[in-house]
Amino acid sequence: VADLLNGLATLSPRRLQRLLEACRSVRVKRVFLLLARHSGHAWYSRLDLTGVDLGTGKRQLIAGGCLDKQFLITVPEQFADAS
Repeated sequence: VADLLNGLATLSPRRLQRLLEACRSVRVKRVFLLLARHSGHAWYSRLDLTGVDLGTGKRQLIAGGCLDKQFLITVPEQFADAS
């Protein structure tokens, strides 16, 4: 999945913003944003995350993973942001 996201360098930040704001799944939004940040795409920095409802509390993608502190989701260690 991370390799697939690496190929999405030409996505429109405005369209992505609208899609993220319309999406109702907190887990999907958090995972997408985490993978986008990990991939380092230029459009990620142009997203306004204040307009995206990421819910409250922690979520778990896998058991025994590492908590990403920005998106509060437990993921494999290589994707987690320790800061």
